[in-house]
This record gives sequence, structure tokens and C-alpha cells, in this order.
Amino acid sequence: MYIHLVYYSGDRSLVENIKKDGSAGIVADKMFFLDAVDNDGDALRFQHNNGSHFDVIFLEKGCAQSVYETILDAVRENRTILETDIREKQIEGGLT
Repeated sequence: MYIHLVYYSGDRSLVENIKKDGSAGIVADKMFFLDAVDNDGDALRFQHNNGSHFDVIFLEKGCAQSVYETILDAVRENRTILETDIREKQIEGGLT
């Protein structure tokens, strides 16, 4: 399945900074076409169609699991997810 994904890139400190001050200057908004995903705790590892991979970090493990389940449900039901924006899921919970 190929997904056009919108997410906050970078390490955990970037995602935490977005949560704390919301500065648009900190946001790295990137889009990729994806063909696979692995679940790894509070991060999801996506496989790019060129063979490279990247991790998308979440402040709450449950939010990562929710995104993972949404993708799996679409595969099981033979639905195509063309685009998904997971930025809000990345910063839900965690820091207040």
C-alpha cells in the first residue's frame, strides 16, 4: 500500500518542542510515498519505495498504535488510504 503521509520529521526533541511552543519555524512538514510500516513502541518505521526507511516519533505510544491499526484495518478491508495527516497524533498527550 502506498500512502502519502504528512508528519513532523526529526527526533523526539523536535516533536516535544512543537508541543511546547507550537512555533511554525520548528515544523518540518514532509510527504512521502510509503509501501510498508513496522510498529516499534512509540515510533512507527516506514519503508520508502526507494528502499530507505524513516521513523515517525509520537509522544504517546497509544497514538502510534492507533495510526498503525488504522493502516492495518485499511489493508484488511482492501481499502486504499491515499493520504493521511498524522501530525496531531504525534503531539497528542505527552507534555502539557
